[in-house]
Amino acid sequence: MQVVILTSGSGKRLVPLTDQHPKSLLPVANRPLLDYLLAAVDAARFTEIYVTLGYARDSMQDYLTTLSLHGDLIPIETPNWQQGPLASFQSVLPYLSKTTPCVLLPGDLYISAENLRLLTTTSAEVALLFDPFSHGPGTLLQLDTSELVSALTQSSVYLAGYYPGLPALRATTRFFESTIRSATDSASTVFTLLQQWLMQDQPLQGIPITDRVWCDVDSVTSLVALNAYLLAEGWPPQPQPPGTYLPPGTSMEGPLQSATLTLGKEAKIEGPVLLGPRVHIGDNCLIDNATTLGPHTIVYSNSVLSRCITLPDTHVPVNTDLTGAVLDAKGNVLHST
Repeated sequence: MQVVILTSGSGKRLVPLTDQHPKSLLPVANRPLLDYLLAAVDAARFTEIYVTLGYARDSMQDYLTTLSLHGDLIPIETPNWQQGPLASFQSVLPYLSKTTPCVLLPGDLYISAENLRLLTTTSAEVALLFDPFSHGPGTLLQLDTSELVSALTQSSVYLAGYYPGLPALRATTRFFESTIRSATDSASTVFTLLQQWLMQDQPLQGIPITDRVWCDVDSVTSLVALNAYLLAEGWPPQPQPPGTYLPPGTSMEGPLQSATLTLGKEAKIEGPVLLGPRVHIGDNCLIDNATTLGPHTIVYSNSVLSRCITLPDTHVPVNTDLTGAVLDAKGNVLHST
């Protein structure tokens, strides 16, 4: 089965962290965010994996060449990517099968293979995953007794009787071709297409996810939250990559000097924490509560980092005290809310 992963956008909500790289390549637990989605796609055994290239295309192309997947990985140039995700998808549409459905995913989605398989096994022409375990803002679905979508809306507040929809869609080319013709606005989105489909009195199947763990990583807050979840759940897997992982409930105190970690006097690390290779933590520092330090990070003395992420080669100044932030090598700091 075919899958299209939209990775063309510039990630404006995460500027300046995305000044050089696409959002989907930002590190979470010291791996590119897209790694997790591709691992799920690979485990779900998609045979053709289309990945769109747009913003910072060279970075994405270089990353894709490092991968080895069961299915065919097919990068697609999207010259009109600045017009939005729908414009990027239209560049892929000519390559898709006319007879079998495809699955459409954003490149910033964290989801399990088990949930993706739900989209490969249904017989519905058009289907959208939804979260039956929670109510909240976002793209919201109202369903009838057969779990067909009876109403679709976007809201920043809770609406009674609605469930959050995931940005994971299964559809045929007939769906895309018929709805794209009606969506004349250049700012149209997949949500717009779904609305057009319902207006044509066509069935849209809702499929309840079975695994509650999913995240649409569209902000610093969600980036930090996903990082914290992975560390608390015991990532990284075996064999452990270079660096140091402290599971929840463990601690380490300086002084210490090794090939991968230097820990200063009266410095302390309390897990869960993930430290990339060649990390230096200065005197009187505290690193705790689901923090990930990227390779070659230096944290200077008297600093406290909690629920933070540093990108590779970041230097954290003396007397820094941050909670829920992402820092890069250029000194940029974005805070979660």
